[in-house]
This record gives sequence, structure tokens and C-alpha cells, in this order.
Amino acid sequence: MAGKVTGVQLHEQARNPQLALIEQFMTYVKRKQPVSTKKGILISKVRAEAWEAKARPSLQELKELAQRLFAQGKMQLLNKGKEVRVV
Repeated sequence: MAGKVTGVQLHEQARNPQLALIEQFMTYVKRKQPVSTKKGILISKVRAEAWEAKARPSLQELKELAQRLFAQGKMQLLNKGKEVRVV
């Protein structure tokens, strides 16, 4: 059953590249965020380390993505929107 769910997710991500971007962004932030709940990881650091140079989204695009995830309640914005944490 798990393989089936993964296959469906891959198909949806192929149809909508924004979903793949969200998934990669949230996975990296969740893996690298500090233990302290008062600190997050810099969006610029996520941008530099999560993607290769050719496939890297712009910093503005990632900030807008973080804003949308914050509005959905999936992410916290810290330090005036420069740092993020997955909830």
C-alpha cells in the first residue's frame, strides 16, 4: 500500500511542479531545523543547500512559498520572515 501512495504522490508532483517544490522545501526544513522551538533555519540556507545551482528557485519564490505554508498553518515564520520552522 505504501508504494501505491508514493506512486500517486509522484504522479501528482509531475502534473504540478509546485507540489514537488513544496515537498522538497518542507522535507529539508524538517530535517535541518534546530531542536529549540525559538529558532528556525534561514530560507537562504535552505535555498543554497536543498537544490543544485541549475534547479534552484529564487529567494523571493521561496519566501512566497513560506508565506503560503504559514497561512495554511504548516510552517512558522521567525525573525521577520527570514527563518522558518515546520510545525
